[in-house]
Amino acid sequence: AVVSTQSGPYGRGSKNKEEIKAKSDHYTKKLKTMEQEMKRLKSAQREHDRLVRTNKNNEKTLKQMQNELTQMKKNKVKLMRQLKEDTAKNKKLELKKQQEIIKLQREKQKQVTTIKKLQMEQKTKDMVLKRKQEEIKMMKKQKNTMSIKKEKSSNCDSALIP
Repeated sequence: AVVSTQSGPYGRGSKNKEEIKAKSDHYTKKLKTMEQEMKRLKSAQREHDRLVRTNKNNEKTLKQMQNELTQMKKNKVKLMRQLKEDTAKNKKLELKKQQEIIKLQREKQKQVTTIKKLQMEQKTKDMVLKRKQEEIKMMKKQKNTMSIKKEKSSNCDSALIP
């Protein structure tokens, strides 16, 4: 708009300047307000962008942690299964060892019993042998005694015969 510095027939020139100045001030004030609003909006946009990046990083970290947690759970299940299998295997092995120990103890007891039986049999045989030897010794002694008596008797008989 063209601003006229002349006063019209009704004195509108100074009023016009005041209106223009008022409008100029109004628009300058409005412009400053808009510039401040623009700064605030740009700052809010930067903060929003920063929060979006932070959120993306947090989501990425969360996803990684969820994957790690899932992997840890799988490993836990695997380890628990392995532990259960190992426990069952060890229990079975322990039972087998116990049975082997019992078997060996029974065999040892049988051997001890057999040894005692054989010792008793040997002792009995030794006693029978000793008794037989004593009987043979007695018989030999009796035979010798009888032989001596026979000889004496035969010597006596031969001495009687002239």
